[in-house]
Amino acid sequence: MREKNLLRIYLVSLSLEFFYALVTTIYTSIRLLDVGFSWSEIGIIYTIMLIPFVILQYPLGIIADKKMGEKELLIIGMIITAVSTAAIGCIDTKDIVIWSVLLFMTRVGAATIEVLRDSYFYKQVDSDDTDIIAFFRTARPVAGIFGSIISVGILAVFQLPSIFFVTALFFVPIIISTFGLQDSQSEAER
Repeated sequence: MREKNLLRIYLVSLSLEFFYALVTTIYTSIRLLDVGFSWSEIGIIYTIMLIPFVILQYPLGIIADKKMGEKELLIIGMIITAVSTAAIGCIDTKDIVIWSVLLFMTRVGAATIEVLRDSYFYKQVDSDDTDIIAFFRTARPVAGIFGSIISVGILAVFQLPSIFFVTALFFVPIIISTFGLQDSQSEAER
């Protein structure tokens, strides 16, 4: 808690894991079924959706290390994820192209956050910081528990699309907090 940069990057990790717990694991499939897609169509959409993890993470890591650092790219990734996640709650069309592009964009943001969060965090710690590393890894279970409780409360009162709006809103204070993150310097900035 004393290390503000570590706390901020933990919150970034928590927001990504919250996104994974709610949007990725459970409610996107339910939303697509609700719109009227079959499981075979959902399989096609998901195949397209996951491409950013393969094509973006390595180049983004290089860009962060050599050109601009992680902070700016993290903020861009979180904005992309938040906006595209909110859009999931707004779109009711059964157009496979629109949904493929939309879910592709959610994963562009998530892939960006995932690789840069890890890159930033491991630049801040060393081998003596095992307690900090162990704490950092609690983001996934904490987000899973928190996400489950939140989703039950939301769905008791609101319709399914509200899950996506809440997830997007969860990113807003963390995006603001990330502006205070001390950027690691790239090779070009040194």
